[in-house]
Amino acid sequence: MVLRSPGGEEREVSGEFREVVANRKLVFTWAWRSTPERQSLVTVEFVPAGDVTALTLTHERFADEAARDRHHHGWTGSLDRLAAFVG
Repeated sequence: MVLRSPGGEEREVSGEFREVVANRKLVFTWAWRSTPERQSLVTVEFVPAGDVTALTLTHERFADEAARDRHHHGWTGSLDRLAAFVG
C-alpha cells in the first residue's frame, strides 16, 4: 500500500494477512519499506452495533515508543477521515 501525504510525500507499507474472518476480523503484519525489519501487527475488528458497525483497531509490537506514537497519530487521522467520509 502506498500512503500519500497532502504535500505529496509517498510512503510504502506492506504486510501479510495472518487471519481473515469475513465481516468480523482482519489481522495482518505491517512494515514500512524503509524499515522492513521493524514488523508490527495490526488487528481490525468489526462489531455490529444497531444500524452501524463499531471498528476497533489494535496496532502492537512496535520497535519503540516513538514508532507507537507516530502510528497512533497516523491511524487517528485516517480513522477520523473515514468517519467523515461514511458519516
